[in-house]
Amino acid sequence: MPATMTEAAVDRARALGYRRDLDGLRGLAIALVVVFHIWFGRVSGGVDIFLVLSGYFFTGSLIRRAESGDVGIGLTLRRTARRLLPALVTVLGAVVVATVTLRPYTQWGDLAGQTLASLLYYQNWRLATTWSDYLAADPSVSPLQHLWSMSVQGQYYLAALLVVAGTVWVCRRLGRERAMRPALAAVIVVAALASFLYAAQGSATHQGWNYYDSAARAWELLVGAGLALAAASLRVPRILRAVLAAAGLLVVAVAAGSPTARISSRGRRRCSRSVRRWR
Repeated sequence: MPATMTEAAVDRARALGYRRDLDGLRGLAIALVVVFHIWFGRVSGGVDIFLVLSGYFFTGSLIRRAESGDVGIGLTLRRTARRLLPALVTVLGAVVVATVTLRPYTQWGDLAGQTLASLLYYQNWRLATTWSDYLAADPSVSPLQHLWSMSVQGQYYLAALLVVAGTVWVCRRLGRERAMRPALAAVIVVAALASFLYAAQGSATHQGWNYYDSAARAWELLVGAGLALAAASLRVPRILRAVLAAAGLLVVAVAAGSPTARISSRGRRRCSRSVRRWR
């Protein structure tokens, strides 16, 4: 790799390194999710922030490796598995033990299916096909229902890994390494726009399915991916960064507590009618 490419890769790696501000934003997202589960409908947006951050961090990591050498599909999969699976397996094991101990055996079969779906990262699709209401709060609700977002992230990680690795391979085969970033930018923009339009249409026709649909959620992860791709070339003055950070926090706070972020009883009735029509 030419020296100029190596130097550029180092600069970009620094730009995409550990970010205390984004780590703080991730903590805010956790707080929003917790508050949402305690008081349904009071706040919203925690999962959305998480998905954007996941797209930013994972895609940024892939870009750093692509520009400094090789993406390494096998190595990336192993590292991701070592990071995610221990906590996931611990949670699944604890839930299985608690369910067998506290719940009737008639619920064990469904839990077994959801445990497998969570472990293999397709829990969101299982919930979508069974028309599970995420806002339901009764004993029949699966204790693993909240893992749907991890499944969406896992599916994105695999897709992003294959797309970035494929783009790098094609660009190097053609001797156009400098075209890698523009090519990835084009893919991200087109995919994000398609996902957003699909999600907008789905929210008006079958909202229950749309909530869990990976394709309807992909644009949020792709927004993070686009920010990761652009981060290395952005040079923002410190004062402007502070102003933008404050404005961003204000937007998150307003969006989280706005009436449009809540699902009204009328909206839930419409969703239920839509679900019955799609069954």
